[in-house]
Amino acid sequence: MELTLEKTLQLESMKDAKLIVGENKLHQVISDIMVMEQPDVEHWLTKNQLILTSLYDYKDATKEEFEHFVKKIKRYHGAGIIVKVGRGVSTIPPDLITACQKSDIPLIKIPVTTQYRNVISEIMQFLLYAKRNEMDYYYQFHHEFLNLMHSSQVQLNDIVKLLSKLLNLPVMLLDRQNVIYATNPYYRDFEVLDEEDFAFNKYFDFKEKTYYFPSINKKYKAVTNIAYTDSKHAYELVVIQTDATIDLREIIVIENACHQLQIQAVNNRNIETIKHSMKLDLLDIVLFHTTSNKFEIDEAVNQLHLRKNVKYRLLIMAHNLKQNEEKIEKSFENLMQPEFPQYMSKITSTMIVIIFPILKEEDMDSKCIKQKLTQKLQHLNYDWIQQVFITEPTDVMLLPDEIQKVRKFRAMLEHSTPNGPFIIEEDMFIYKLIQQFGNSYQLLQIIPNGLLELHDEQPDLYITLRAYLENSLNKKKTAQKLYVHPKTITYRLNRITELTGIDFENGESLLTYNMAIKVIDYTLPDASDSF
Repeated sequence: MELTLEKTLQLESMKDAKLIVGENKLHQVISDIMVMEQPDVEHWLTKNQLILTSLYDYKDATKEEFEHFVKKIKRYHGAGIIVKVGRGVSTIPPDLITACQKSDIPLIKIPVTTQYRNVISEIMQFLLYAKRNEMDYYYQFHHEFLNLMHSSQVQLNDIVKLLSKLLNLPVMLLDRQNVIYATNPYYRDFEVLDEEDFAFNKYFDFKEKTYYFPSINKKYKAVTNIAYTDSKHAYELVVIQTDATIDLREIIVIENACHQLQIQAVNNRNIETIKHSMKLDLLDIVLFHTTSNKFEIDEAVNQLHLRKNVKYRLLIMAHNLKQNEEKIEKSFENLMQPEFPQYMSKITSTMIVIIFPILKEEDMDSKCIKQKLTQKLQHLNYDWIQQVFITEPTDVMLLPDEIQKVRKFRAMLEHSTPNGPFIIEEDMFIYKLIQQFGNSYQLLQIIPNGLLELHDEQPDLYITLRAYLENSLNKKKTAQKLYVHPKTITYRLNRITELTGIDFENGESLLTYNMAIKVIDYTLPDASDSF
């Protein structure tokens, strides 16, 4: 409880006091009282300090001297002047009254019978008692938070609930402007109208905002503070001032709550990191059978809540991202989450392995999955994806076999990719056919005239032809892929026709050259893609 000018005038030692100037300053806070022996207040006056004086040194002062004296008190934020009349002066000088009125400094008169020691003693006792109560107040609330934090399974919501209980005010916890908890559901929907400087922002990094709550059609000011931030979260604590303005004591309690939120948020992140690491280890066992112990494999399947009676698919993404795992996960979260919320992922420096269950009949169709993901890519920026292999539905215990199969496919596609980044097993038909032939070098003997020479001697034309066929004879897409002008593509295609005899309007010719290019790429994998 603060000592104000109004409470000072109500003290027993001040019963004969009279307020001369300062009716509008009764709320002025008093932090100390000092007897003025010399008028050099600039050397000793502290903020909110009350001056007790007999004006002995000012009994013959001029108007200018009184004005200079009062201005110094104002400059150093003095709380007011108490003048004891009957010793230095018989009455309060009118020039002092005028100076106090101009500077808005409270002026109080006490009679000669009022003892200094009684005034000083009673004011100091009040201040010491208030300070002790303040310390008890802080200790009580700090003790409440400590008890909570020492209990088991503390959640961020528990800290918010306790703060709301201690302040008797509604409190919200936001994460990047999204409400994750509100002690009163009426405050979950809101609009921020404005933001102002906070009264105590010299000491605390808080903001004061005005919120509009449509569910109750009311506006309230709120004290807010960003309690914790990391790459995933930005927790903001919002204390809504529904009844009264929050004072400094309550601000310190809010600061304490922010500190506890920070501690708990760090603990949560550490726990998440450990769980994530354990999950990746379990995924290694399920996807790669890093152990031959069947019991350990079964245990990993159970820990990941995978089911043996459900079919699963793998998406194996070859990527070129130069980022950490968190940023990569964020990049493809929007791709997977809407369609396959139960997915799990394992990230390496060159690929992402994603496993998800087949829960809908339509997801048994590989073409349907490919179409869904292709449509998603059209609306999102995923140019970091090089290839995405979509495996066939399989049992959870056979997932390592699918990964081995994809590794073989990747080797086949080292220099050639079917149309689009998403590859299903059906797209691999020609490559598997070549593989079944055995000695693919014998196939080079029947490559159309001029194509091998194009590959060996004019790789720019060879790569242009391959890109043109992969992009369904679309010159614009081919030019975009090769980063050249469409007219350059037209020129090169004319040269390719001259050198090879390919007929771009003949389906048989296109099929022949398409298969021939795949034979060359499969058989001569060291051919360069640069020119």
